[in-house]
Amino acid sequence: MIRKNFTLLGNLVVFALLSLAGVASAQTFNGSNLNQNGNSAIPLTGTGGCFGAANFNCNVTGTVTKPEKVTINLTHTWAGDLEIYLQAPNGERIALSTGNGGSGDNFTNTVFQDGAPSITTGTAPFTGTFAPEGAVGGFCATIPAGTIGTLAGFTTGQTGNWQLRIEDNAGGDSGNVTSWSIQFAAPPPPVDPCVFTCPPSVTVNLDGGECSAFVDYNAPTFTGNCSVPVVTPGSITQNNNMNIVDDALAFGTTPESHWRAYAAQTQDFTVNSLTMAAWNSGTVQVFIYSYTGNIGTGTLNTAQMTLLGSSPATAVVGNAGADITFPVNFTTPVVIPANTKFVVEQRKVAGGTFVMASNYAGSSQPSYISAPVAPTPTSYASYGFGFIHLIQRLNGTFIQNGNPIIVQTSGLPSGSEFPIGTTKNCFSLRSPVTGVEIGNCCFDVVVKEYPNPIQQLNCNDLVNISLDEDCSSCIGADDVLEGGPYHCYDDYTVELDKTLPYGNGPWVSACVGSADIGKTYQVRVTDTETGNRCWGNVKI
Repeated sequence: MIRKNFTLLGNLVVFALLSLAGVASAQTFNGSNLNQNGNSAIPLTGTGGCFGAANFNCNVTGTVTKPEKVTINLTHTWAGDLEIYLQAPNGERIALSTGNGGSGDNFTNTVFQDGAPSITTGTAPFTGTFAPEGAVGGFCATIPAGTIGTLAGFTTGQTGNWQLRIEDNAGGDSGNVTSWSIQFAAPPPPVDPCVFTCPPSVTVNLDGGECSAFVDYNAPTFTGNCSVPVVTPGSITQNNNMNIVDDALAFGTTPESHWRAYAAQTQDFTVNSLTMAAWNSGTVQVFIYSYTGNIGTGTLNTAQMTLLGSSPATAVVGNAGADITFPVNFTTPVVIPANTKFVVEQRKVAGGTFVMASNYAGSSQPSYISAPVAPTPTSYASYGFGFIHLIQRLNGTFIQNGNPIIVQTSGLPSGSEFPIGTTKNCFSLRSPVTGVEIGNCCFDVVVKEYPNPIQQLNCNDLVNISLDEDCSSCIGADDVLEGGPYHCYDDYTVELDKTLPYGNGPWVSACVGSADIGKTYQVRVTDTETGNRCWGNVKI
């Protein structure tokens, strides 16, 4: 049979809404320089002394992200009297400046932006770019202290009235707001749609006698934002996907606990178990929390912790002569989302007293997560502790964005022998984790039989048939017929008369073997579509 190779190009199927063209830019909204009394004065009345905040509105509309810059221009003698806040429509608030500038005058083209030197380092009139003072409060209590530490800490997408709130905490001085504005960060670029591309449908025209064709086609492809979660086994170590911060080592009395704060890796991680070390017997339980506070500050605010999950209480039989390591397995794995700050609490729920690993000779911090075994102490006996609560390794599964998989759901693979007719080849683009389909596409391979075969049959007078290596052969129409062109040879019936006198039957299958060697039989070929026949002879 003749092999025909076809390379099929793309047929686009788009599985997402096309995004609008163009590059988004930052958005700036100008605030009003009129306060609630209809003037630009600060303080609101008189010459100061914590007698009320002057509030200046800025109406923010449309689709916005988070503020990235706040620019103010105001006049005021003795700038150190001023307490200046930015407040969002939802009540979130940041102190831009409280009590800075001393006897200097004015804020002139003062820009507040995260990452710049703190406003506390500047001098009046503060021309330039400074970081806001943060989640602090001033001398006056009319405006509550800031609730967030950075501009990036505001909840995204807030529209409505933002307020510049200013209070004068001492008498004798005054001024006016000239102008102010908020610049919001540009929205993220539009996401490219996921485009799944199948080869186009193809038609193959067969030559005379052919019954099928071999067709090679290109695999479907995908472009754009087709990323899906991909799961890979792994473990978190200090030098791999986790920043370890010995943020707070807190000890309670009932129960005793050891806290560690971490900055999570850039992909989701599911914690299945962890390895710990112990000296004496006892029981330990592990709790994992997400944490919204700042890490690396030496303090731990439990009000900013949200429990993600915990292990069952694990009983450990210690070894009086050396450390032992033991696993703490989570009955329900704990999922730590990507870029999440989190805290691990190792809580002793039964057993002896607890002393942190800083009691080791020459060690001022607990052993890091990548340590295979704990450091050797000078003497355990002098401390009398039961557990050394240190994490040596978190074991689990990484979940990160990766490529989907392509699964053929119907039809034949590329390079297959395609029969006469239409074969529909369909493919599915799926998540390898969940199996959820992202998109699908199909194309047809159409194989057409030779269109105008002759109706007359011409059989060769004598055909020599050679047996194959297993001493057998089945005679086909293409072995006997001559001339043509004929339609698919598989549509003809070939039969032998093996009984003397040859030619009057019985007609049997045209398959022969070693017992037929040296014999000459009559053969006939019948067109099953027309009933036409021809006769000849075959010698085995």
